[in-house]
Amino acid sequence: MPKDTLHRIIHTLSVSEKGYYTKAKGDSNYTILFDAMNKMEEYDRATLEKRLNKHKDLLKHIAKYKNDTYSDIIKVMRSYKQERDKSVNVRLKVYLIDINFLIERGLYENAMKYIKDAKKLATKYEKYEILLEIIHHERGLVKRLYSKDFIEMTDNLIKEKNNMMSIVNDESRYNDILYFLYSAWQRLPNSDDKLRRKYLDGLMNNELLTDEERAISFISQYRFYQIHAVYNHLIGNTQKAHKYYKRVLECWDDYPYQKSEHILTYVNHIYNYLNICVHLKAHDAFENVLDKAKKEIKAKNPHEEAVIFERLYYPEFLYYLNKADFDKLDNLILNIKPKLLKYSGKMNTSTAHVFHITLNIALFVMGKYEEAFEGFDAVIKQKLRTRIDTQCCSWVLKLAIAYERQDDNFDNLYRSAQRFFRKISKQEIKEVYSICLEYLYKLNNTPPSDVKEICLKFKRVLEELDDNEQLVVGSDEMLMWIEHIMTKKTMVEILKNQINNSEILKVKQAAL
Repeated sequence: MPKDTLHRIIHTLSVSEKGYYTKAKGDSNYTILFDAMNKMEEYDRATLEKRLNKHKDLLKHIAKYKNDTYSDIIKVMRSYKQERDKSVNVRLKVYLIDINFLIERGLYENAMKYIKDAKKLATKYEKYEILLEIIHHERGLVKRLYSKDFIEMTDNLIKEKNNMMSIVNDESRYNDILYFLYSAWQRLPNSDDKLRRKYLDGLMNNELLTDEERAISFISQYRFYQIHAVYNHLIGNTQKAHKYYKRVLECWDDYPYQKSEHILTYVNHIYNYLNICVHLKAHDAFENVLDKAKKEIKAKNPHEEAVIFERLYYPEFLYYLNKADFDKLDNLILNIKPKLLKYSGKMNTSTAHVFHITLNIALFVMGKYEEAFEGFDAVIKQKLRTRIDTQCCSWVLKLAIAYERQDDNFDNLYRSAQRFFRKISKQEIKEVYSICLEYLYKLNNTPPSDVKEICLKFKRVLEELDDNEQLVVGSDEMLMWIEHIMTKKTMVEILKNQINNSEILKVKQAAL
């Protein structure tokens, strides 16, 4: 379905915000259009026109009404935030509006009272950029109100301003270093590991990162630990990365009043920590942090609900999958599936896609072939050119299911898969998928007495390729499936044996 900007903004609003808008607009074509769009889970122009069929004027000028409604929502939500939103950022912005108004009307003493209240609030929550603006207004009023002491007071304000600017500058520099770390592979796409390591080490050789005491503000502190965590993660030192990701969360605990102000940033940091715990099999740490996060994090709108779902449920899903705890995974999937359906349209398209394909692969391993088959079919139908690998994987595992179920439609599915592979360039298809297609066709046309021999050849070829290709979505599951065909053991049993034998389970996912 095509996306519509009005439909998207309406579906980001909370129930309270929607009620506030419709009350503000009253009975009008705008509320009629708003209600019609609100009732559509996915935008469809034909459905919208059908719902608005009785409102001829609205339909005739639908483009104008949609543009006006979009602008109106933003204006009305501005009023809503000023009235209802108690977040520090909104309160400070309202203070600044009021201060400007009072100064314009010559009510300087009243303005100074507001300045003192705003300054106290901004200082508590370390809103240094807003503090600079507050100090600017304060300097303008000092000479008018305190002619006797204004020189000393202004000197102090200049020192305060310079201190704030230094903190803001450091926060900005920490953000820059983090950006350069995250973009290292994009900046040096064809470089060898030594050159990349030299680039990363060069970034870390910065006075901001060698002196922990330099990180004064809350933002600077968590960025300091986050940068060290990301650096160690990139160079493969996961134990040290775990230590620093943990320090990031401890930093949030030291500033609990910042959590509600920056809930999505906090959730992202929890997500990073949970992922490193999955990698290190730090089970107790994972469960403690996840349990705490679910209790304390509360979403304020549908967008936050979607991000929190993605950032908490995806690592939990991988956690149980890597532990091969299929009882808990089964219950979690029952919880995840309706939520994934609900939030997919509000999540990043690529992120939702990765979640879907990983869920389908898990269903495949668990032997829930009917659900997995339908899920793979949905992935194949998506128009997402950036993730051709997941669609190739879906074709391969669909054919594996069809083979095992002795599906009469196998040959038609195989030809469809061939057509799909032909449409895309050879560079986009990893060799593993082409080989899987070839051997699945052989298996389907092999007498039962020769199946084991074909499976052994299939397995050897995949293992040889697996040594050369580090990230191929579905290749490990294909190897498990081959062993399942040869031994008649379930893939769940095979996976549990791998974990019990202390083999490193390589769950090959695309990063969210």
